Amino acid sequence: MEFLGEIYARGVGVERNYTKALEWLKLAARQQLYSAYNGMGYLHVKGYGVDKKNYTKAKEYFEKAAEHEETGGHYNLGVMYYKGIGVKRDVKLACKYFLVAANAGHQKAFYQLAKMFPLVWGLRRISLWLLLCTN
Repeated sequence: MEFLGEIYARGVGVERNYTKALEWLKLAARQQLYSAYNGMGYLHVKGYGVDKKNYTKAKEYFEKAAEHEETGGHYNLGVMYYKGIGVKRDVKLACKYFLVAANAGHQKAFYQLAKMFPLVWGLRRISLWLLLCTN
């Protein structure tokens, strides 16, 4: 069911329809297919298939996904906190969420962590770390 939601959201082989995508994702979530919460959160962040963008609702969906060990939930919460989307910007909390997602193999989380190194570790520590790695 969540795949049907994704198909409608992306318009793969069908006309793109965010309203239908959201309907299928809700059905999937009711069947305890927790990755559907990521899709619903994304639609609410973008304002697709809903009346308007709703960051509070998006965050709730991402939290629900994360509670059920869906790496996308952790990743998307990291993005919200890193960019301050609907929440107060908190780089350390974003880092925490990205680390959980990265440890579960989420590739985009690795990229976000790499971008955050100068913010979290500081340039001086990174330079020292890189120096140690090259010797």
